[in-house]
Amino acid sequence: MTLDGGDLLESSNAAFIRERLPAYEQIWSRYIGHDGKGKLINLPHLTPDQSNERIVFAERHYTVLESIICMKELLQENYIVNDISTYLNVLNKFICFYAHAGRIRDNMEKLITKTFGTDKSNLMMQRLEDIYQQRNNALHGKKVPIRIIDTMLIMPFLKGNEEAGNNWHSDLTWAELKNLDENFLNDTLKTLFELVGIEVNSLLSNLIEPIKAIVIEQNIVLPDQHNNQLFIPAASGTFKNPSGGTTNI
Repeated sequence: MTLDGGDLLESSNAAFIRERLPAYEQIWSRYIGHDGKGKLINLPHLTPDQSNERIVFAERHYTVLESIICMKELLQENYIVNDISTYLNVLNKFICFYAHAGRIRDNMEKLITKTFGTDKSNLMMQRLEDIYQQRNNALHGKKVPIRIIDTMLIMPFLKGNEEAGNNWHSDLTWAELKNLDENFLNDTLKTLFELVGIEVNSLLSNLIEPIKAIVIEQNIVLPDQHNNQLFIPAASGTFKNPSGGTTNI
């Protein structure tokens, strides 16, 4: 089974996933799959505990991908500011981008900790943790000071786990912006996106061998499917998510 038979999010981004997150498909094709109706493939021979662990894993695994795809889409947006409306729009995208980075870290941490335990997880998550601390500065600190030059936004680098140096954190005042290292906002987000992708694929790669062992132990063989339905017909008024639940729309 390949991502060409995944749901619409997976199949429509299959080329991107194979290039930037190849470990995602290696795990998905062995352990998760897609039944063609917006759900992971049902494996009735699994025990209730095995089935529940697989479902929880699949949901977190998919959530990480969804946020990475959302970050990718946000990078396609226009970050030019020429009035208050476009300025507020860019700020919302900025906050949303960092929110997805935090969501990725939280779900990857759950996957890694479940597989390797807390101590090893803390070591493995270290580089994503640095990005997470930058996210905390963006979302939970006071407003990040941003300058506008010729419709382009310039922001300071955000402090992560490292010593503050010339990076922004909430103990500083906006007047101290002149003393900080800066970069164009869209370039900063592109760099962050690249780092997140590299770290997530590295972490997922560490899960491949444990997943292979589970597949062998539980005798999991996924049938081939090529229907990439993500949602049931709109006339029903519901949206079907990959975990099988429905949400009214």
